[in-house]
Amino acid sequence: MANRQEVIERLQRLEAYFRRNLSNHDLFNQELTCAETILKELDQTEKLLTEKAKRIVKAHNDVIASAHYNGSGWLDLQMQLLQLLKLDGFNVDIDRSTDLMNLFSESCDILQLKSGVYVRAF
Repeated sequence: MANRQEVIERLQRLEAYFRRNLSNHDLFNQELTCAETILKELDQTEKLLTEKAKRIVKAHNDVIASAHYNGSGWLDLQMQLLQLLKLDGFNVDIDRSTDLMNLFSESCDILQLKSGVYVRAF
């Protein structure tokens, strides 16, 4: 299992990958925006708090709801994001019927937001 810093480094490489490929295909724009949002939320953060985690999951789910390239780089980003959220103490999964990411934290009640994000309220 990768540690948090390794996951962040992989996310940075994916951001660079999306940026490079954007010149060849506009559909990389949504994935690049998501990667940028994730890295922005992680900047100078040792561990994600619920609000930041919700914004990251929303960025992911916004890409799912739009036209995007949906190649191997996107799959890798999803795997890294799942790993990061788990490392920071969140229970998370991807609903394979919708591809939406569901976010849960320990010892709280489950809420479903309009965006399709599931969170647990404290």
